[in-house]
Amino acid sequence: MRKKRDSRLRLNNDGQDEMPMDNTTRRSTLCLAGALICGGTLGALMPRGPFMKALIGSASAATIPPAARLPFTVSRGGSEIGRHVVSFVRDRSGDGERLTVDIEIDLSVSFAFITAYEYRHRNREIWVDGRLVSMETTTDDNGDSFFVTAQANGDSIRVESTSGSYEAPSTAIPSSYWNRAFLDRDRIINTQDGRFMPVSIEGRTDETIRAAGRDIAATRYDIGGLAPLSIWYSGAGQWVKLAFDAQGSEVSYLLNAGAGGASTLADG
Repeated sequence: MRKKRDSRLRLNNDGQDEMPMDNTTRRSTLCLAGALICGGTLGALMPRGPFMKALIGSASAATIPPAARLPFTVSRGGSEIGRHVVSFVRDRSGDGERLTVDIEIDLSVSFAFITAYEYRHRNREIWVDGRLVSMETTTDDNGDSFFVTAQANGDSIRVESTSGSYEAPSTAIPSSYWNRAFLDRDRIINTQDGRFMPVSIEGRTDETIRAAGRDIAATRYDIGGLAPLSIWYSGAGQWVKLAFDAQGSEVSYLLNAGAGGASTLADG
């Protein structure tokens, strides 16, 4: 069994970091994005607000760029600490239009040439006709292991995870951010530990940002909850940026330009 690294820095799937603290305080301050992060993802989100009128409703409407790939550089305080890559494969199955989404997050933070923190997250989501039918994730958060499995089961989704098990609605969406439809949900499935997280939108602003090697028009959504963050989507509805404060330092995800001439930006 791998020995857990002693670290003063902790990051979760949504990119939030934390300093040593008692367990009660840690639970109250930990979690999201993205998933990164979380996502990365990162795992925290929202009750519906007044900005939800024109949002997309399913993965079938999600925006996938020509490169079929969303490669993000993750930075903290202006220094690169890793990558977050979302890859898409579409095909037709006997059940309908199938979309396979693979997500890889690799982060490493060093101080004085010593690795203080490492994070690794892998996630595969299967969608059929815009509905999540299965998900499997594994996470190594600096030596702490987490897992989530989700399987469609009639009118619900059965979720098994490190945090326990429950039945989510068939319309449930993970906290992986590539699918902008999460903005129109009251809760989402945390892709790191499986919790069914409440979410809230506290603001919306149209901005011009630099992403994928060019200036683009984007909409910024400010997300409240346990882990406040801001996330940007292009006019075509594609995820292009994410940012949040980590104890005074900004952690950001910024979409990269595509390799080999394939664009990571969809038209729109």
